[in-house]
Amino acid sequence: MRKVKDKEERQEKLNARKKRHYEQCAATFNKQSIDFSDDDFSDEVASTSEIDCLPVSSTEYKSNIIDTSQTQLTVTNKTRGRLEIMTAKLSSALDRCKISDRDAVHIIIAVAEALKVEVSDLVVNRSSIKRYREQSRMVLANNIRKKFSTSELNAIVLHWDGKLLLDLTGKQTVDRLPIVITNNDSEQLLGVPKLLQGTSKAQAEAIYQHLSEWGLMDHVKAICFDTTATNTD
Repeated sequence: MRKVKDKEERQEKLNARKKRHYEQCAATFNKQSIDFSDDDFSDEVASTSEIDCLPVSSTEYKSNIIDTSQTQLTVTNKTRGRLEIMTAKLSSALDRCKISDRDAVHIIIAVAEALKVEVSDLVVNRSSIKRYREQSRMVLANNIRKKFSTSELNAIVLHWDGKLLLDLTGKQTVDRLPIVITNNDSEQLLGVPKLLQGTSKAQAEAIYQHLSEWGLMDHVKAICFDTTATNTD
């Protein structure tokens, strides 16, 4: 009889503890990992640390599970960030420091967190950064080309020289062709196109394209290059 009475007292204390704490802890439970049978509440198999946060009944527990799932759904469906972080100056700085699009994502996120800015509100991903940087380079190139005037040009000298340089998007080397014109004491870089092949034909096509884009076809009076086979073909 003594054992039965002690067991009943322990059970009452256990139920009181569960009733007192279930509202605070019900949201932390996983529905699939909890069994609502009364055997789980036995003092012989459950310790105090395991039962402090158990709900009183399965009905009350299930009602809390519904509220929790609704809260999780609200967080999951949060809209994507819409605040543009990229600017022309930032894009130029990334290019000057030779920072890849993927590394730029890590740097921008780290800086935003250091400045206590909510990262989820920002548009920060590799594709958007890559797209903005390409557009920024195109706008900058067009502005330079518009400011360049051919009216004061007399006779220009065309310079080019193929170089093997590291690709901007990887560690492999690619054929680059710097194209420069000089006129008296001034000079202008027309471009440094990447060539699929370092042949003389590919170089000639790239040079012709850049001269056409800059409107310089009728101004070239001399050419300057080294004596490699591709340049003299």
